[in-house]
Amino acid sequence: MYQENMTKILEKVFAIVIQVAAVIWEQVLAWTYSNFLTWIRKDMIPILEESVKLAFIVVDKITSKIVDTVKEAWQEVKQILLEMVVKFERVASSAVWKKKSTSTIFKKFEANRPVFVKREIEEDLDWDNLPPEVRESWLKGSQHNYNIDFMETREKELEAMIMEQ
Repeated sequence: MYQENMTKILEKVFAIVIQVAAVIWEQVLAWTYSNFLTWIRKDMIPILEESVKLAFIVVDKITSKIVDTVKEAWQEVKQILLEMVVKFERVASSAVWKKKSTSTIFKKFEANRPVFVKREIEEDLDWDNLPPEVRESWLKGSQHNYNIDFMETREKELEAMIMEQ
């Protein structure tokens, strides 16, 4: 059951990766209209302009569908994945950092009560294997710990993606 839930979660999380494409797509469209179409209109065959517009309209419809799918997938993930936090803590007077990943999922109901599974994984990391935002934060303020709440981060990314539509 746990593996099935994790597989579902991973499938849904993969869908979230598609949001990056959606954000980039907005930039591609803006560039197309401000540069590419002007170039075609002025320097190439103007008759191609309508074909290029049509091609981008069709792809934009597909992109909108992907964004809708990502939103739906995230709502489903949030019903199962309740917490996903990674804490980085510098070990005193050492170049070693502790990385503690905590995930909590809703597993099932037993006797009308919810059953949750909490998983914590700890590992040691050296400076080179820290995420850039952790290194930057430490360099700016000499913080000895740093937290990343993946649920909150994904929510903000999804909100930004929706706002850009």
